[in-house]
Amino acid sequence: MHYNFDQVIDRRNTASCRWDTDPTGKRICLGIADMDFAVATPIVEALQRRLTHPVFAYTLDEDRRYDAVIHWQTIRHGFTPEKKDIVWIPSVMIGISWLIRALTKPGDSIIIQPPVYTPFPKTIEINHRVVVENRLLYSEDGWDVDFNGLEDAFKKSGAKMLLICSPQNPVGMFFTKEQLTRMVEICHRYGAYLIADETHSDFYFHGNKHTPIFNAGPLADSCCVQLTSISKSFNMAGSSQAYAIIRSEEIRQAFDRVEDENGTPANIFSFEAMIAAYTQCAEWMDQLCAYLSESANIACRFINEEIPGWSIRRPDAGFFLWPESDRPIPEILPYIKDEALVELRDGVQYNPMPGHNNMRLCFGTPRSILMEGLERIADTMKKHR
Repeated sequence: MHYNFDQVIDRRNTASCRWDTDPTGKRICLGIADMDFAVATPIVEALQRRLTHPVFAYTLDEDRRYDAVIHWQTIRHGFTPEKKDIVWIPSVMIGISWLIRALTKPGDSIIIQPPVYTPFPKTIEINHRVVVENRLLYSEDGWDVDFNGLEDAFKKSGAKMLLICSPQNPVGMFFTKEQLTRMVEICHRYGAYLIADETHSDFYFHGNKHTPIFNAGPLADSCCVQLTSISKSFNMAGSSQAYAIIRSEEIRQAFDRVEDENGTPANIFSFEAMIAAYTQCAEWMDQLCAYLSESANIACRFINEEIPGWSIRRPDAGFFLWPESDRPIPEILPYIKDEALVELRDGVQYNPMPGHNNMRLCFGTPRSILMEGLERIADTMKKHR
């Protein structure tokens, strides 16, 4: 079946966080991390079938839910978890918060690697832990982990946990198996845990391939946790349900104690959507990745050639662009927002590299909308050069 990702769907007046926060009704909104594509047909049909029964009460924890996760992880990423390793959670970030509480104590240090997803440091601080930064390295060859810095951060802070986003939001970096293995080895050596948010793990371009954290060597089983969901991959961010994969009995027992304090609601509709996504929508995902890959190529070429003072490196994963300006973002953002009428995210909230002026732009949208937004920005920036 061919899916039409060029189809423009009007999302205004649907309580959309992305489009209905624009009071003008005229902006092209490329800030919020969801997509403007129709959900895959098998997911819609699965939800419609469930809706034909008029009772939506408590639901059993069916084997087919676990089977769907095992199937997807196996065919997509070459990793086969066991049923006993899978834990349902309300969302990835709630799961991370529970793991912080389960595996560390107030006042403990937790390492993150900026530029990174804003909720990471916020969740650490809300739980009364200390944020320790080990910045990613950037060069013309792309992004890399500062392994010397990571060792130093563990030595100086005594950190109990490393929190990673794999692939990295917002810079579009994917971690190689070798990089992940080294991070696991360092965490194991310092008696720390590695928590991997793999929410964007299904978006990979240009021949890159995701490595689940448990494929990063035998030490991962004892110190790692993988968390993910269908929310980003299948554009189901408005449907709250996720899962963690935990292979260590020690970690699982600690996690279960925190989970028992909070309870894990089972969303009937989210599970139906997940089963359909993981068992019937691989072709949709393949076509989406091909479409996004080409969109990234076109957008990056346009940014480098047509927007004065802007430059960008093509992302390897995810659906974000991370362009850089030669001018401070607070100086140019009003032009972009109020004159070009395009909504972007100021990169400062993701803690960019010192001296770099970045923005985050979500390109999970039909190409016509993406390019109209970039053309508006180019025209405006040429006037204000």
